[in-house]
Amino acid sequence: MLVAAPGAGVKNTGEFLALLKKNPGKYSYGSSGVGTSLHLAGEMVKQQGGIFMTHVPYRGVAPLTNDLLGGNIDFGVFVLSSALPYIRSGKMVALGTTEARRSAITPDLPALSESPSLKNLDIGVWFALMGPAKLPEPVQTRLKKALNETLQSPDFRKKMEATSSVVPTSNVDIDKLLVTETAKYKTIVKFANIKE
Repeated sequence: MLVAAPGAGVKNTGEFLALLKKNPGKYSYGSSGVGTSLHLAGEMVKQQGGIFMTHVPYRGVAPLTNDLLGGNIDFGVFVLSSALPYIRSGKMVALGTTEARRSAITPDLPALSESPSLKNLDIGVWFALMGPAKLPEPVQTRLKKALNETLQSPDFRKKMEATSSVVPTSNVDIDKLLVTETAKYKTIVKFANIKE
């Protein structure tokens, strides 16, 4: 979720893009560290929006939150669950989610991709269960079955949704996902000139 401090003076994606295009280099955005998916989401916004803002890496979400709420930084990229309480209380302005579509958890909040300048923006945080390369097939089968049963459990889904997390409703082809995600991140890392 890309958010603005109330003092930034923008209420939506269009106002945000117009402000940054009018003032290149004047504004900064924070994330919880260099090379995180949140940092890369901010860089993707810059690339696709044709804007420039300086990235400020924080050592975690707490100092970023404090600086945004204190007016020391104007914009930030957060995991939805971290920003949502502040958005709901009016302490942060939601500019849009960074995934291709609105979150099922917050259908009232726009996706940045709804803006014509950011129509190809699609970057999010996801988790996968991995194992050693030569994990025996029977063990893989057993783990996949247990994981899928857990993911489909109404109790588990309810707990995850309470944290603003979206649980997939069907199996995900992890091999295909890794290929597409790696290519996407590689492009953004190159654009942002991020080094180790």
